[in-house]
Amino acid sequence: MALPWMESIRTLGASASTSASTTGQAPLRFGVLFAGNGFHSREWKAEGTGENMQLGRVLESLIPHRNHMHFIRGLYNAQALKGNIHSSQTGNLLSGAPLASGGDIRSGTSVDQMIARHVGKYTKIPSLVLGCEKSNPSVHKNYSMLYSSHISWTSPTSPTPLELYPALAFDRLFKDTTAKG
Repeated sequence: MALPWMESIRTLGASASTSASTTGQAPLRFGVLFAGNGFHSREWKAEGTGENMQLGRVLESLIPHRNHMHFIRGLYNAQALKGNIHSSQTGNLLSGAPLASGGDIRSGTSVDQMIARHVGKYTKIPSLVLGCEKSNPSVHKNYSMLYSSHISWTSPTSPTPLELYPALAFDRLFKDTTAKG
């Protein structure tokens, strides 16, 4: 799921006075859901646009927001076909960059982090990347397993750190860091 590009990012040369921080509106966000084993497509479907958008059962709670959502389909990443089936098909999901093999680490800066560099300066947390398991620093079939646990990359050689613990993610989002005690 992605939010509209032109509305979620200030255009090059636009003044900061038109940003969300000065208008009192919350900045729009970009979200990516990834499941390594895929999704049951009938339950996750999004067909049509705007008021006519039909959502599958898993996405039904988003119906009130369907006028503000865009679903991207049919993307093809030829780089993901190189190497083995696991790590080499994950590490460049959001960049499309070729991955280094032989245990070296090199992907590409991912689109979510490029967006975070622009929109994030108006928010408490520029980027929040959630995960469910620790990274595996081993090599499998000539590719680093770091690729299989990171779809978000801050730079071509630095995977974006994952927040694995829901309580810590909640604190990062909502804890008042200015209060004493």
